[in-house]
This record gives sequence, C-alpha cells and structure tokens, in this order.
Amino acid sequence: MILTGVASVGSGVGFMLATRLVASGLTHDGFGAFTVGRQTAIVLSPVASVAMGVAVTRWVSQSTDEDSARAIGQWGLILAAGATFSIGIIFIIAAPQITEILFSSPEHTAVLGAAFGYLIASVSVEVIASFHRGAGRLGIANLLRAGSGLAAPVGILIHRSFSANTGNSSGVLFAAAIATGIVALPA
Repeated sequence: MILTGVASVGSGVGFMLATRLVASGLTHDGFGAFTVGRQTAIVLSPVASVAMGVAVTRWVSQSTDEDSARAIGQWGLILAAGATFSIGIIFIIAAPQITEILFSSPEHTAVLGAAFGYLIASVSVEVIASFHRGAGRLGIANLLRAGSGLAAPVGILIHRSFSANTGNSSGVLFAAAIATGIVALPA
C-alpha cells in the first residue's frame, strides 16, 4: 500500500516537473500546444487501452498458471494496441480537422502525431503494469507507474541537450513519449 502511494507521488512529481521544464523552454503557443497534445493522449488513454488495465489485472489474478497469465497479458496488449492504432488511423485521416479543433491552427499537426506517440507509450505501460499487478508483483507495477511519470522529464531534458530547436513542442512531446515507452521495455 505504501509503495502504491510512493508510485503515485513519483508519477505526480514527474508530471509537474515535465510541465515546469516545458514551460521554461517553449513559447506560450508552444507550451499550449504541448499541453493540449499531452492532455489529448491522457483523455484518450482509457479508450485506447479498451480498459485493458482493469481487465488484465482481474483476469491475470484469477488465472491458474503462469502460461495462461502470460497469454492474458499478451492478448490484453494486442487488444489495446489494436484500439490505439485505430485511433492513430483516425488521427491520420482526419489530421487537418482534428488539428483545427484542438489547436485552432494547422501548424500544430506534428503535435498531434507526437500525442499519438505518447498515447502508445502510456497505454503500453498501463497494460504491462496491470499484468504485473494482477500477477501479484505490485513492486514491479508500482515501479512502472512511477517510472513512466518520471521518464517524461528525462526525455525532455535529453531533447534539450541534443536538439538545436528546443522550442519545438512536437519534438518535446515526442521525446517524453519515447522516454515513457522505454520504461515498459524491460518489463
């Protein structure tokens, strides 16, 4: 229970730190685009994951052996990936319209793509952490949750270190997405 609280705090601190880092490096318009892009991914996450976070946790906890638990986790990830990529196809087909609705400007189409990358990363971490939670490995699940929150600021700092255009809101969001996705790889 305490580790879950620590994971929540770590994730929240990462979210606040990422916001602070972005606010200090982007223009007002760029910060707004980053924020809308990230919030779009956060809002779409339950839809994109097809609520697999809840389902995987429940079904893995009820499974009788490691092989069936692993199969449940894999199918949960496949279902979530299918739903997420369906959203990506909608983003591609309707990019000009969605960009106009979200940003009131066609110049932020790349932010929409970066938001999709962030969505893929966050859904992957959510489903994998749910698998570990259902398998009784709360420490790993909590580590994934905290790590995904703390990864975004690391991605932003790396982007600042290696990019000549640190004021690029889509690049910053994409760097946060990559860092968040990397958290899920070892799990």
